Amino acid sequence: MRSRSARCSPRGCWCCACGTGARGPSPHASATGTTPTTERNRAGGTRLRLPRLPAACPLRSNRHLRLLKRRFGRGPLSPCPRPVHGPNRPAGSLGQNVTVVSYPNGLTQRSRLFQAFDRSGGDRSMPVYREDASPWDAIKLTCALWVFVILLYMPIILDKHVGEGWFSTALDMSTMFVSIGFAMLLFLAYRATLSSAPTLRFAVLSLAVFGVVIGQSAFDFLFTGFVARNIEEAWYELPQDIAHNYGGAFNYLCVFGANLALFHLAYQRRRDQRQTQSLTDAHSAAQQAQLTALRFQLNPHFLFNTLNAISSMIVTRRNADAEMMTERLSSFLRASLSSDPTELVPLEEELALIEEYLEIETVRFEERLLVEIDCAPDIANARVPSFLLQPLAENAVKYGVSPSPEPVLVRITGRREGRQLVITIEDDGRFSEEAGTRGGTGVGLANVRHRLAALYGTRASFRTERRDPGFAATIRMPLD
Repeated sequence: MRSRSARCSPRGCWCCACGTGARGPSPHASATGTTPTTERNRAGGTRLRLPRLPAACPLRSNRHLRLLKRRFGRGPLSPCPRPVHGPNRPAGSLGQNVTVVSYPNGLTQRSRLFQAFDRSGGDRSMPVYREDASPWDAIKLTCALWVFVILLYMPIILDKHVGEGWFSTALDMSTMFVSIGFAMLLFLAYRATLSSAPTLRFAVLSLAVFGVVIGQSAFDFLFTGFVARNIEEAWYELPQDIAHNYGGAFNYLCVFGANLALFHLAYQRRRDQRQTQSLTDAHSAAQQAQLTALRFQLNPHFLFNTLNAISSMIVTRRNADAEMMTERLSSFLRASLSSDPTELVPLEEELALIEEYLEIETVRFEERLLVEIDCAPDIANARVPSFLLQPLAENAVKYGVSPSPEPVLVRITGRREGRQLVITIEDDGRFSEEAGTRGGTGVGLANVRHRLAALYGTRASFRTERRDPGFAATIRMPLD
């Protein structure tokens, strides 16, 4: 792939200023080593490094600088029409949640999906919800903070009002409610700037903090100087009051700054909870969709085999058997399709569904198919995935009963082993070795294995084995 520098005008080299273009090396490259190079940053990405030019070089002129910007863009974020992926992509990334794309000339560009990250300096992969900045959290945190401040300054307040009675002390502490009101104004500014650029947000919040500090200090000055004391006395003591309020203003600055930090911590906590819940919901939805797809993949597979058998009966003029099999098929499909594919059902219901399926096959094979179901009463209500056993029964019929000219017994057993439920479907067909050579790789058996893995992970297992004669499939799953 040709680099962008090779597409420059024939009149110029990489900077379109030296007259060699793509036809040969630049005089500056040989004389001063000014060919643009790439360097790898600490995070693994690459960027274009423009050379430093001597003072006499014409490249230092504004015209050539404009040509450089037009030719190579304004930096790593400039758009480029042909990204390179695969083995040429640099390892690492320019920042958290930022994808690095490599370009033929060594430039890098961050994914457009995360350009908001680069502009604002924050993580924009998660949408901003103002509801995460809860007013109730702000009120609770502010009240807790100011109660802590009152308790911290209680000795000073009591010493200040010695001999003046409890009313004077309570009047002084009542200014806390005004401070809480100023803190709520600060919270409104914090919440309103959640989606703003960091520079603007920092400026607004800084002005908000200084604004509430000035407002609180002015209130304290007016309250203590003109309300709590005589106006005439306050006038003579005005210089001392102003000097005294400098220390109080600094204290308010610290307290309101801590208040703002608490707002941010509460917001981040709720935002992290929302993100965790979103990831959990997405994972659950994906798992449910996978189970639904696996479950309904079995229906066409079974339906094709059954309709093929009905067609064979009609061709051989077994019309009564075909009619009976069609009725049982209708009843079976009505029962199976009405169930939720992601639902866990009692084992006895699943066995009843399998029994209906085997009755359909009995019409087809008559006396060649023998069925035996043995389930312990204490596990009848154990929860199993719906339609899980039908592929195993179908496998036994297809590879055990169908090729055999003699009667074949299909036996289904269920038992408890400790904290596990063990279900076995086996047959004694003479020709069932063909099923064993498949190793459980057919559509039906593969879906059973995938559904168990999706629901239980490593807590469940599925094993097939060839016997002499016959074939067996065993499922082990936890008894929840």
